[in-house]
Amino acid sequence: MQSLFSNKLELKEKHIPYTISITILALTSVVLLMLPVIVNILNRFSTIDTSLDIAYYILKGLFGLSIAVGITIYVLKKNVTAVAIPCLFGFITVLFPLYESVTAFTNAYSMAQQLSMSVGYGPYLIDIGEHLIYALLCLFTLMFSIGRFRYILIIMLLSVIGSLSTIFTCVDKYITYDISVYEILSFGYAAVACLIPLLLVLSVNSKDVTKREKYKARRMK
Repeated sequence: MQSLFSNKLELKEKHIPYTISITILALTSVVLLMLPVIVNILNRFSTIDTSLDIAYYILKGLFGLSIAVGITIYVLKKNVTAVAIPCLFGFITVLFPLYESVTAFTNAYSMAQQLSMSVGYGPYLIDIGEHLIYALLCLFTLMFSIGRFRYILIIMLLSVIGSLSTIFTCVDKYITYDISVYEILSFGYAAVACLIPLLLVLSVNSKDVTKREKYKARRMK
C-alpha cells in the first residue's frame, strides 16, 4: 500500500492561480451536480422509476461531496493525492450512464435489424463517446494523482474534448428538444468539472512528472 503512493507529486511554487481556479470550478460543478440530487431527495425519488436510477443519484451525490472534500484537502494540505477520492467516485458514477448509452444503442440497432429500418446511430455513438471520455478522464486523473500516470497531454486532451463536447451537447439538446434549463444545468456540470484535471496537471511541478520516466530510461541502459 505504501508503494502505491510512493510517487507523491508536488505543486509548483507559483501554484496559487491554479488552486484558486480549481476551487472556483469545483464549487461551480458541485452546485450544478448536487442540484438534481437535492431535488430528488426532497421529492423522495418519486419521479424515478427504477432502483438503479436511485443508486445512480446516490452515487452522484457522493461524487459531489467527494469533490468538495478532495479539493479542500488539495488546497489546504497541498496534497495532490486527495484528488483520487473524487476521481474514483466519478469513475464509478459515470459507468451508469455509460451502460445506459450502450444499452440504448444496442436496442436501437437490434430493432433496426429486425424491422429492416435505416436508423441514424450518430446520437447514440456521441453519447457513448462522451461518457467514455468522462470515464477515461476520471481514471487517468486518478492514476496521475497517485503518481502512476505520466502522460499529462492525454489528460489535457480528454479534459478539453470532454468540456467542449458537453457544451455542444447542452446547446444541441436545448435547441433541438427544447428541454428545460434545469435539465441542461443537471448535465452541464460536466463542462465545468472536466476542466479541473486540466488545471490540476498544470499546477504540478513538471520535474515530478518526468522524473520517473528518466530514471527508468537510465536503468535500461
